[in-house]
Amino acid sequence: MGKTALKKLVEFHYPFTFTITDEGIQTTGKNVSSENKWEHYQSAFIVPQMIILYPNKLRFVLFPKKYFTDQEFAQLTEWVNEKVR
Repeated sequence: MGKTALKKLVEFHYPFTFTITDEGIQTTGKNVSSENKWEHYQSAFIVPQMIILYPNKLRFVLFPKKYFTDQEFAQLTEWVNEKVR
């Protein structure tokens, strides 16, 4: 079912750009643009190599550490700890 859904959601076949600030996270892609304040995220899972944000029980956004500098990842971790329940 997941593979079929992914094939139909063409906008997810292209890369996304995330702009992360103390206000929230802006997502921009080929056919997608959204801006979510930190309150949008219900929970988070933080481990040394990644951060996973959950806007609800069925969706998540994954942020692997390898795409950030050490300072950027530390800042993201701080914001998540402060702003996500």
